[in-house]
Amino acid sequence: MNFAEFFAAMFGPLKRLTDFSGRSTRPEFWPFMFLLYAGQQIVTWIAMNPFMQKVQKLTDPVNPRPPEEVGPEILAMITGNIRPFFMLVGALAAISMAMAAAVTVRRLHDSNRSGFHALPIPFLQISSLTLMWMIMEELMAAGELRFPTLFFPLLFNNLLALAVTIYVLVLCAFDGTIGPNRFGEDPKGRTVEEEEAKQAERAARLASAPTPAMVNRPDRGVPNPARIVDGVEQGLADLHPE
Repeated sequence: MNFAEFFAAMFGPLKRLTDFSGRSTRPEFWPFMFLLYAGQQIVTWIAMNPFMQKVQKLTDPVNPRPPEEVGPEILAMITGNIRPFFMLVGALAAISMAMAAAVTVRRLHDSNRSGFHALPIPFLQISSLTLMWMIMEELMAAGELRFPTLFFPLLFNNLLALAVTIYVLVLCAFDGTIGPNRFGEDPKGRTVEEEEAKQAERAARLASAPTPAMVNRPDRGVPNPARIVDGVEQGLADLHPE
């Protein structure tokens, strides 16, 4: 797949955002997932950039300010921006999950697996966002940085979500079933009979291929059985000259 094909494949699943039936190949899945990830990162960077510029001005090493003056201002900016930023992150996660749901299910269908393998992911992400919101509210109510009471439940939930996501991505990396399966026809147009014939042809070519010792060499003429003597390849005729 060249760059033009990769770029075209990134937007292909947009035409089937609500189609959970049928099958999708790997070239249809991975470029689109890259598009979703890149878009999410770009939007997050754009949203964070004004805030980071303000923090950079407050902590400018050229014109340093006392920490007792900078600290309250940074805390006030975080308090005033954390809710909008958190809502943006949640909205991006929801949009990404909704857009990736159909193509992920079709990719699992391609290897004859049910789309229910990916069902735990949205529930784990929703629970993660809920726990993060509760921790944020706890810290803002306390008015100081302290160890949140829901830290370990959040850590366990995020580790479980990471494990499930990796598991689903590994399943999506497998090649699809050759020929039709219970979810539809092979999107590559392959049939079991054609693949078996190709394998038989490859096996026949390997079986009829000449061995290296029997290949004609221009400097020796007719080949003869060879063996290695003191690290030097010698033919039987060379070992027993008349």
